[in-house]
Amino acid sequence: MAPHHLQMGLLKVLPGTAISRATDEFGLVSSATPPYSVLATRWLEHADLRRLFWLGECLEGFYNNRFFRNTLDYIRKTGEEPFAFFAQLLSICQAADFFSLAKTQELMTRMLVELAQARPDRELFCELLRFDWLVSGQRLLPPGLVAEPSKEIRDYLWHHLPEGNPPHYTRLTRNEFFKRGIFARFSGTLLKAVGLVEDDSFPGGYVCFLPEQEHVAGHQRQRHAVFFV
Repeated sequence: MAPHHLQMGLLKVLPGTAISRATDEFGLVSSATPPYSVLATRWLEHADLRRLFWLGECLEGFYNNRFFRNTLDYIRKTGEEPFAFFAQLLSICQAADFFSLAKTQELMTRMLVELAQARPDRELFCELLRFDWLVSGQRLLPPGLVAEPSKEIRDYLWHHLPEGNPPHYTRLTRNEFFKRGIFARFSGTLLKAVGLVEDDSFPGGYVCFLPEQEHVAGHQRQRHAVFFV
C-alpha cells in the first residue's frame, strides 16, 4: 500500500481496564510502569515480543524519515518480503549498536550499505542508496557510496551539453545551472527503478540534482532531479 508512515508498537495493558483483569486468561505479562507494554502472552514469549519491539524501532528509523524513499519503493515493487528485509536489517543494526547512537542519515546509510553486501542486486541497491542520498539534499557522498566525482561529470557535461537546454537552463542561465547542480552517473537499471526512463535496455545517463525542492507526501522535501542522456 506504500503508506507515508508506518507505526509498529506493542499492545498496552492499562491498569483498571477490562483486559487488565484478564491477565490469567491470556497469560498476559506487562510492565507495571508506563507505558504498560505487554511483555509476554500465552502465544508470544518475551524474547519474541522483544524482537518485535526492536523491529518496530528499526521500521521507525528507516521507513518514516523518508530518506530512503526510492530504495524502499524498489523493495516493495520487486515483491521482496518486507518483514524479512527489516529483520535482516535489524540484525545488522543490533550488531553495530545502532539504537544507542544518533540516528543520522549517514549512519543509517552505512547500515544499508552493509546489508547490500550479501544481496544479489548489490550494485543496484547501492545505486539506489546513492540516488536517495543526493536527492535528499546531501552534496558529498558518504564512505561506501563514493563514485565518479561530481566535478569530473560536470566538466564533461559542460563540454557536451548544448548552450541552451530548456526548461532546465538557457544560454544566459547555463553558468548558474552548472554551478548549483550536483551531478552523478547512473545505470539504466537505476534510472528505470526511480522512474526517469521506461526502457529496460537504456544504457545509463547523467542526473543533475538541483537545490529547488519539490514537495513529497509527509514532512520531507526532496531535491529536484534532472536527467540527461
